Amino acid sequence: MAFDDGNTTYLAYIASNDESFSFLGFHYWEENGVSYRSVEGNEFFTTKPYSVCYENDTEWDDENDRPVVNATFEAFQTAVNDCGGQINITEEMVEGLVLYDYNEGKDRLRVWEFGADGVVTRTEGSTVKTWDWSIDENGYIFVDIEKDAGDILYIALMGIHDDKYSLKIFSQWPAGGELIGEIYGDEYFISNPKALSDVN
Repeated sequence: MAFDDGNTTYLAYIASNDESFSFLGFHYWEENGVSYRSVEGNEFFTTKPYSVCYENDTEWDDENDRPVVNATFEAFQTAVNDCGGQINITEEMVEGLVLYDYNEGKDRLRVWEFGADGVVTRTEGSTVKTWDWSIDENGYIFVDIEKDAGDILYIALMGIHDDKYSLKIFSQWPAGGELIGEIYGDEYFISNPKALSDVN
């Protein structure tokens, strides 16, 4: 590959799998009249590599137990884009989906069950809560906790790997006469990680 600035790169195919291609690259370039050469391995992915993205997450004020600055839905959309964009979710992908949200530090397990009837059930210990869910025009999961009061949740699917789901979440709720907004990256599972933790 020759570039407009005179730099040149040669790629030799090494191997591939369902997710990536491996090449050995030879690079030639000039800086201030001096020629440079390098050889390095390169891996190119057919899809975005799996990761949990914490970019643009809301900074938390531990003393006051609230965000330092309230996040907005527009800031959430920017955060999703800055993380490489989400996987657009369809209703068929979500209907019947069970996700486990396990916080090992707090030993807290929340189980989210998305019904085909548009109802999501969140179970935490003996506490069970139900809300309506839908897919919005952006391809996010929208959870209507109490929309009229501003209590809502948006979930963007950023990636899937084995039993892990990488998510970017916007949570908003009313408190003290204002709306509190938070953005955060998180990882949920489709198998119970607490059961594995108890075994170990």
